[in-house]
Amino acid sequence: TIAALENRTINQSVFITGTIENNGTIGPVGGIGEKAQAAKQNNATLFLIPEADYTIGYDEVKKCRKIAGFLYCQISYVPKNLDLSGVLNLNVREVKNIEEAVDYLLI
Repeated sequence: TIAALENRTINQSVFITGTIENNGTIGPVGGIGEKAQAAKQNNATLFLIPEADYTIGYDEVKKCRKIAGFLYCQISYVPKNLDLSGVLNLNVREVKNIEEAVDYLLI
């Protein structure tokens, strides 16, 4: 809509995900890893995501010790933050609001 109103072109190599809130901020969404992969597969050079603390999966951590002759193991799951830029060779940037996003999206 902004591109049409300003008679500008959308940069086809820039992909974005997130919700646009009433105050113009870009809200968090799920599935960032999968969306980044899809963007890369569709020739994105830049992927814009909302500012947030994203966890991409979990690492299983198993700690075992002997207690009274029995092996006691505790398994926990630790959040894993994945560097999407490095893994996918894709420039990933966080944006706070629609104004920041437009700076990247429009030519």
